[in-house]
Amino acid sequence: MSFKSFIAFIASLLFALTCAAADDAAPPMQDRVGGVGLNVSDIERSLDYYTRVLGMKAVVKVPNKDGGLLEVAMNLSGNLNDAFLVIASGVDLGHGAADDKSDGDNTGFGRVIFNVVDAQAFADRISAAGFEVSKLDVGGDNGPTVFMAKDPDGYILELFEFPKPGSMPDYLPE
Repeated sequence: MSFKSFIAFIASLLFALTCAAADDAAPPMQDRVGGVGLNVSDIERSLDYYTRVLGMKAVVKVPNKDGGLLEVAMNLSGNLNDAFLVIASGVDLGHGAADDKSDGDNTGFGRVIFNVVDAQAFADRISAAGFEVSKLDVGGDNGPTVFMAKDPDGYILELFEFPKPGSMPDYLPE
């Protein structure tokens, strides 16, 4: 084998390994605070502010039923594994996307987001302690598992379990 052939073989091997790693890449499977959510009056205006003015990178864009934006998760690194600031428009955090909400109806602090390995286990723990928990239907069978709960002061907590690798919804990078 010539030196050029050897280099080409190694380069091809590295490329294949990189692609394979990217295909299997998933958020880390550990329990952690994933981010904070803000409800905004104009999601496009807020997205422009956080990306253009503050230099954040949109990592996940969740469409609404009309094709616009429902939520955008962003951070400074652009890395799916880092904590997010999530901006949301027209979201009823107790039940999911609200059909009767529009921009401006639901602004201010939204929720604290916990990325968890087993959302059901966390939901059961909160429920066993006497607190109300509700499950959101997000992304169908291939979407994430999401529960909403309130702490003793009424702050909304989101328990977000990423989908299994290879089953990510269209709005998440694979």
